[in-house]
Amino acid sequence: GSLGFWPAAGLMPASCTRWGLRGLWRGNHCRHFLASSRGHLSAFDRPWDCQQLYTTAQHTASIGAHVPAFDSSRGHPPLVYHPQYSAEPWPATHRFVMSKFRDMYANLMAAPPPNAHLSFVAPAELPPAAFELVHQAGYYQRVLHSQLSAQELRRIGFGADWTPAVSLRTRLEVAGTLLAARLALEHGMACNLAGGTHHAYGDAGSGFCILNDLAVAAAVLLQEGLVSRVLILDLDVHQGDGTAAIFGPSHRMHHAVFTFSVHCEKNFPVRKQRSTLDVGPPP
Repeated sequence: GSLGFWPAAGLMPASCTRWGLRGLWRGNHCRHFLASSRGHLSAFDRPWDCQQLYTTAQHTASIGAHVPAFDSSRGHPPLVYHPQYSAEPWPATHRFVMSKFRDMYANLMAAPPPNAHLSFVAPAELPPAAFELVHQAGYYQRVLHSQLSAQELRRIGFGADWTPAVSLRTRLEVAGTLLAARLALEHGMACNLAGGTHHAYGDAGSGFCILNDLAVAAAVLLQEGLVSRVLILDLDVHQGDGTAAIFGPSHRMHHAVFTFSVHCEKNFPVRKQRSTLDVGPPP
């Protein structure tokens, strides 16, 4: 999976075919736009001048706020990647293909011009406070210290294959999504080469998703006042059930986060959650 971020200022650019988005998205009610895609990223275009769409205001950040320097003169958006995204060792026959993150990075590095000069930035770990904006503290601590029960691991889908490296990679994956969001606010667009863990709930993981990077990134930016509203547009074949549940009516940021899931209705998960807007066409 991979994540792209665009700040929204009235209209989303029409040329977003890399993410399967076509036409214009009217984002007048959202100051930030997050798009989740589980497809393979083979290239990344920047067909518009993002600075004409959005100018970043200066804010004082407080949670995981370090943003590495990025040279935007190369004409490419920032790409976020960490070698630990592919936790090693990992069973080659596992349904969750852990090597895809490393392979995506290698493919991008091997790409001919104009992609030969892509720039990557690496995320650093986040403090617990970032995760606990959307995850129960006890659940996060069990993930952090690899103390999940057998039942919790079965629900996630990793079972006996869990290692501390899996805990590290999922924490870095969340940090990468938050970093990509911060970079998008500065440079107009950014992409994390992992993420989209939309099946993770506040108190449990599910469907190979452990911690919800979309929810954490949205909550941190809202908490810091960097954005006032967030749209999470999820285009996976599966509903973004975890994200919808986290930002349900009981969450204090419920009215600031618009969860929009476009998915196959007759597919995982069997029990759907209620997003702000669900579009579930049949197969």
